[in-house]
Amino acid sequence: MKKAKKYLAILLILVMVLALAACGGNKEQPKTPDASNGGNVADPSTSSKPDTSKPEDSGPKKVRIAVTDVASNVSPWAGTATGRHMIIYNLYQPLLERDKPTGEIKGILMDKYEKVSANTYHVTIHDNIYDGENNHVTADDVIFSIEMAIKEGNISGLKFIDSAKKVDDYTVEIVMKSEMDYQFASSVGMINIVTKAAYEASPDGMSTTPVSTAPYELTEWSPGTSAILTAKKDYWGAELADPSVKSAWHWFAQDIDVAEYTKISEPSQMSIALETGTIDIALFLTQNEAERFMSNPDYNVHEIQDTLAYNLFFNCGDNSVLSDKKLRQAICYAIDAEAVRQANGGYGTMCYTFGSSEFVDNDPSWKNEGYYEYDRDAAEQLVKDSNYNGEVVRIMVSSADSMRTTVAEVVQGFLLDVGINAQIDPYDSATFAANKYDETLYDIRVDTNSFECLADLWNQFLSAEGHKDGKNYGHFYDETLQGLLDNLTKADTYTPENIKAAHEYIKENAFAYSLYSKVNFHVSTKFVEEYVGTAKLYPNVGAWGYNFSA
Repeated sequence: MKKAKKYLAILLILVMVLALAACGGNKEQPKTPDASNGGNVADPSTSSKPDTSKPEDSGPKKVRIAVTDVASNVSPWAGTATGRHMIIYNLYQPLLERDKPTGEIKGILMDKYEKVSANTYHVTIHDNIYDGENNHVTADDVIFSIEMAIKEGNISGLKFIDSAKKVDDYTVEIVMKSEMDYQFASSVGMINIVTKAAYEASPDGMSTTPVSTAPYELTEWSPGTSAILTAKKDYWGAELADPSVKSAWHWFAQDIDVAEYTKISEPSQMSIALETGTIDIALFLTQNEAERFMSNPDYNVHEIQDTLAYNLFFNCGDNSVLSDKKLRQAICYAIDAEAVRQANGGYGTMCYTFGSSEFVDNDPSWKNEGYYEYDRDAAEQLVKDSNYNGEVVRIMVSSADSMRTTVAEVVQGFLLDVGINAQIDPYDSATFAANKYDETLYDIRVDTNSFECLADLWNQFLSAEGHKDGKNYGHFYDETLQGLLDNLTKADTYTPENIKAAHEYIKENAFAYSLYSKVNFHVSTKFVEEYVGTAKLYPNVGAWGYNFSA
């Protein structure tokens, strides 16, 4: 009988989701610089002559790329909105990156590094780095970029950087608040490096006037709508594009001469554009649409299992109705995470803690412990036992990501089903990125994460370390939790036992709830070769290649 009730409830949820989707949102959006009116293009099938030709061997190699969002701000440290990443990863470069499968720290602007103490690193950059205005990048520019990124406060992981000082013209000493190499790589790898001279010469902090240190420059741009990137001549790192020279070579590749980005926010329109030859690559195509191309030999479907999980970040602060632990637990029990996954196509791996099961420090045995499996009766009882009195529970989501929107809609349906008055507040991507930590705007935030491991994720969002107000990104402070998280920042206490203890405490208190880890789909026409860099969420455009024999 209980199983029958479960599936009846799911059926009702799906009916409500369809009704809600038909009605649309009623949230008035704050005004932002994004001039896009939704990003949809005219139906390409109505075009008189769609361009399906490919470049000749002797001509420029150009690709036309459809994306779900285009940057409305290209300053180096303004945050992590999807539309920004698509563009700025090709304009700026960080010092290093950490290879997730191996844990190896790879140099980009960095030539080498040395760990000189438990939490201190000496980072030496290449001595031949020049930006687009021919300014020479030195240690002074690295320190300037680190300090400016920390000052702007848009990148959460930078709270673990204690200080940076000059050792010599090309070497910087970076002191971390954590002893873990993964935290060093994660935090430092988030900082784009620019020259102080170029930044100070910019009239708007490079928001619209970027000076590139990377293989490409921004030659045309309509904020929020389209952008054209062109390969730079005399690029300083061109010789490092050879995989035999540098393991992180894809950061330096220039196999594409021109990349034209166009915002197409509707997945079906993106598919039509691909089929009619209006575009060559569709990035972040939804699973349902990607399936249309999987058996078609004229297309390449690039499927990437990600560690990005769809999370419900709860506002546990005193000013939110979700300060009530029982109500948070009720929300977790009210949601059938598998039904949410199926609503988005059924791809990805389920989560059994706050964070992805794909992380290296995830314990596979947690799958058998139970992680708020769908239990409508338990949810209803916890709602009754809580202090909830019918207040609106605001679900904040970025409208630029259709899959996140689907997550929000299905979650809303499940909450309504157990008597929780849930309301979706959609924001455009720029506004979402700028306000995602504003505790006055949400009770639940539907968001993904982009970190190296569980310990990193938990510390980023739940540790109060480095926050001026003494609270974490959940807008609260918990002394027991802080102690558990501090253990995971030191090499001698980063142990399976302490990871398990933190997992159990976070789960019991329902500070956040993870649903499933996503799969990304990038679909391209047959003459655009498979992306030849490592599996990256935001592909560096230069690492796509042409297959002229296709």
